[in-house]
Amino acid sequence: MLGAAWGMAFRDPLTGLPNRRALEEALAALSGRYAVAMADVDHFKRINDRHGHEAGDRVLEFVAQRLRRTAGARAYRYGGEEFCLLFRGRRAERAAEALEAVRRRLARERLALRRTGREGGSVELRVTLSIGLAHSAAGCSAAKLRAIADEALYRAKAEGRNRLVVAPPSRGAEKLGPIALTCGTRRSARVRPARSGMPRGRGRARGGYRLDRGCRRPTVARWRSRGGLGARTARGSAA
Repeated sequence: MLGAAWGMAFRDPLTGLPNRRALEEALAALSGRYAVAMADVDHFKRINDRHGHEAGDRVLEFVAQRLRRTAGARAYRYGGEEFCLLFRGRRAERAAEALEAVRRRLARERLALRRTGREGGSVELRVTLSIGLAHSAAGCSAAKLRAIADEALYRAKAEGRNRLVVAPPSRGAEKLGPIALTCGTRRSARVRPARSGMPRGRGRARGGYRLDRGCRRPTVARWRSRGGLGARTARGSAA
C-alpha cells in the first residue's frame, strides 16, 4: 500500500521515471560532488502537431528509456518534454561523457510510429536532445545549480539544438574553466567562443581537439583561462 502511494506521488505515470516532486526531494538531499543536467526533446511541439499527442507520448517514453540507462545518473521527468539527470559523486568530465554518449546514440536511432487515419502505414522519426550540464561548486545550492543547467540548455537550443553545453563553474570554485567535449582521434586547436555572456579571445587551449561528426570516441579536454574563470567556452558539433 505504501509503495503504491509513493509511486502515485513520486513517479511519472507515462515514462515510469521519478517525477518533479521526487527530483525536488533529491536536490534538497544532495551534498559533496555532483552534477545536474537538464535535457529537452528538440522540436517536440512540431512532433505533436504533425503526428498527434499519442506520437508525442511515444517519443517521451522512447527518450526516457534511453536516459534511464545514462551511466552514473538518475533520470527524472521534469515536465512536458523536459528531463533532469542527477550525477552523484561524479566529476563533470565523466557526466559530460555519459550525456554526450546518450545524445549521440539517440540521434542515430529512429522511432517507428504507425500513422493513423486514411494514410495508414508507418513513419520513422529522428529524435534529438539538447542538454545543459552544471557541476557543483562551493556556495552554490542544488536548486541554483539546476537553474544554471537550465540556462545552459537554453543556450544549446539557441546554438542549433542536438548538442550538449556545459556551464562554467562558479567563480573561485575551481581552477578549471569550461569543459570542451572533444574527439580524441583528431587534433585541432579550433575553439568557438560563447556567443553570449562570455568575453571573447582570452582562452588558452590545452590539448584541444575538434569534435568531428564521424568521431565515435568522444573525450573531454579542459580549458584554462588567462583572464579568469569562464573566459571561454567550447562545444562539440551536433551529431
